[in-house]
Amino acid sequence: MERAKKNRLKLFLTFFSLTLASTLYPLPFLHAAPCKFQNRAKGPGFKNSVWGLSVRYADTGREVVSCNNTKSLVPASILKLFVTAAALEAFGPGHKFKTKVYIDGAVSDGTLTGSLYIRGGGDPSFGSNLIEGAPPAQAEFGKWSEALEAAGINKISGSVIADDSLFEGPALPGSWAWEDIGNYYAAQPTALAVNDNLYKLYFKPGAKVGARAEVLRTEPKIEGIEFNNLMRTGPEGSGDNGYIFNFPEQYSATLRGTIPKGPAEFAVKGSIPAPALFLAREFTAYLEMCGINVAGSPAGIKDGKNYGALRFIAETEGAPLKDIVSVTNKRSFNLYAEMLLRHLALAKGKPGTADNGISALGDYLAANGVNVSELKLADASGLSRLNLVNAGDFTVFLSKLSKKKFFSVYLASLASPADPDATGHIKKMGVNTKLEKVLKIKSGSLSGVRGYAGYLKTKKGRTLAFTSIINNYSASGAEVDGLHEAVSTERQKVKSRRYTTCLFDRPGRILRRREKIRIPKNRQFQGLTAEVGLTSISRYSLRRYPGTYDPAGKVRETDRLHGEGEAGGIFEPCALKRHNIAGRKISHRQNNVGLRFPGRDKRGKTRCPACGQVVRVKSGL
Repeated sequence: MERAKKNRLKLFLTFFSLTLASTLYPLPFLHAAPCKFQNRAKGPGFKNSVWGLSVRYADTGREVVSCNNTKSLVPASILKLFVTAAALEAFGPGHKFKTKVYIDGAVSDGTLTGSLYIRGGGDPSFGSNLIEGAPPAQAEFGKWSEALEAAGINKISGSVIADDSLFEGPALPGSWAWEDIGNYYAAQPTALAVNDNLYKLYFKPGAKVGARAEVLRTEPKIEGIEFNNLMRTGPEGSGDNGYIFNFPEQYSATLRGTIPKGPAEFAVKGSIPAPALFLAREFTAYLEMCGINVAGSPAGIKDGKNYGALRFIAETEGAPLKDIVSVTNKRSFNLYAEMLLRHLALAKGKPGTADNGISALGDYLAANGVNVSELKLADASGLSRLNLVNAGDFTVFLSKLSKKKFFSVYLASLASPADPDATGHIKKMGVNTKLEKVLKIKSGSLSGVRGYAGYLKTKKGRTLAFTSIINNYSASGAEVDGLHEAVSTERQKVKSRRYTTCLFDRPGRILRRREKIRIPKNRQFQGLTAEVGLTSISRYSLRRYPGTYDPAGKVRETDRLHGEGEAGGIFEPCALKRHNIAGRKISHRQNNVGLRFPGRDKRGKTRCPACGQVVRVKSGL
């Protein structure tokens, strides 16, 4: 049982032990630590990896932990945190997108001499299986048919036409991988979405490993689709390794990969090729079932219509935006993120294209602390490998959001440990631990990419915004977690809170009492090196000799004299076993403990401040 609990904590320890430690240790020690441990990732699978890390207080925006925080990295699905925040800001948590029904032509003797139009309003929740409480499409069809009957219509001479014109431009980003297109996580964003634009394709696995898997059916039925079936049977328990290769608007799909041997049938999810046409067909069939005859063939259009000249019949309000955002972040559902991106363009009064959405999103990020000159966006979901962000800007953005009116809704959209709506690694993170109450997180992963971002509440009640992204590793996900677990184990060896730093204004001279030094702008405190005219920082100096500093990199002053040892000297510990200095027992024989002594006595001897014993001086920093 204990071992299982440790495994559940593994992923948390991976990325956030350094974050938690920021509440326990002074900042300079923390600043140096991440990059130090980054150098340990040089084994097989990690040699060319890059780890970007940033942690800052959400209330002040002060960064307390950083490592490669300005490196541009592929973020994967944590990118969704951008578009969901922008959508909440633009529309408000309670906003509902609408789908409307119109008719053209006259009604005489129960016959509509014309067609019925379903005008898509870009509602992601229509007929959704992911949003709790969202009614099925059939329930909305019932309301629409009742509205037609109320208008005296029992026959339509024209067709049911689904208008998908609100969103314009290419259906999918050109940078999405070929192996993704056609699968459920690459469903095309359309102004008329239904059933999350997904279908299930059922297979009968073969009797032997390597045997062809038989296609059984699709649910719902996708009329006219044909499959080039190359799907094989994999070992029992191997899971879903099947792919559906299918471009939008095309009804010929290639099936590759494997499904597990064993079950009587196994389902793989794919994206509906033409959601607007699918919806028109479904509603036509429903009307026929209700006794309303439709003479023409169902169709989907992208050219739009002058609806001012048409007669309004009915409308369907979607789920509140907060529910859409919750699914987008917790379930990491790409379709919703891409639809919200196009809504951002419309909110700016521009056509609903992906490019206009990216421009609007860039403006929002720039207004909230992100340096957009160092940012590259190719989509809103994070599925593209052309997206580039850095961890430092990401946490600046997250800290800004903590002051927004919608922040409570935004925070609730992030997963907690053991959240039943969470996906992937987060499901098992921190189960039955305090993390369930203090951690809100979004994860993202692609091959060779893993990212985590969110908020963590400290023991003192302060909120930390964090972002951790690792790129270019070829190791397995478990090995990535193992690397960070080793980092956590190393950090846990340091138990005292009494560490601070000694300050130098140049090599060979220890800073005296109340003397001030200045560090060039943009040089954070952890970066004090000979490069800026300073020596390396002592990790183990006692709080008895503290220094004060601010996050801008300007060292203000020291509280008391550090001493004047020999030029650049580090005093070796004396031979006695233990002393109690500043309330802490010190063993001078331990290799991990060092002291900076206050200089020579009248006889020119350097003595231990605790025992007075003469100690040797080791020169040369």
